[in-house]
Amino acid sequence: MDGMFKNAIHVPRLKPAANDTWELQGSLLGTQETSETIAMDFPGPCKLVGMYPSISGVRQTGGLVQPTLDDIMILLDFNQKRKYTAQVGQTSQAQRGQGFVTLNALNTLFRDLEIEVTNERPVMDVQFRWKRFTQGTPIFPDQAVSLAFFVEVL
Repeated sequence: MDGMFKNAIHVPRLKPAANDTWELQGSLLGTQETSETIAMDFPGPCKLVGMYPSISGVRQTGGLVQPTLDDIMILLDFNQKRKYTAQVGQTSQAQRGQGFVTLNALNTLFRDLEIEVTNERPVMDVQFRWKRFTQGTPIFPDQAVSLAFFVEVL
């Protein structure tokens, strides 16, 4: 019985209440390693109870590979203070360019979230980056990268 659950995918125990869905979208060009920073102004304090990342892009051409959510990394912070992504061995003091994690890791299918943001006017900054990148030789075509947030307004 113990081994039965080891390889099972994590499924959230409950579906948290979230009456609002907010989404941001950015472009990640195949010829650039990182996207522009995308800022999202929140109307007030809230709790993020889930996220859903998605990508859409042009069809693969000229030997380019169609990326998955595991080929793109994300950096996410609030008010340029609290970072919600970091690589192994880093702390919240990590430099901005070093705090990227795999985009699919934020998918609520794999874990529950409870990010409470109590500022009066929180601002979230998000930046996307290719996990594999070679300057001058694109691996992936341009992508529109989206991140939907399931939100409980406080």
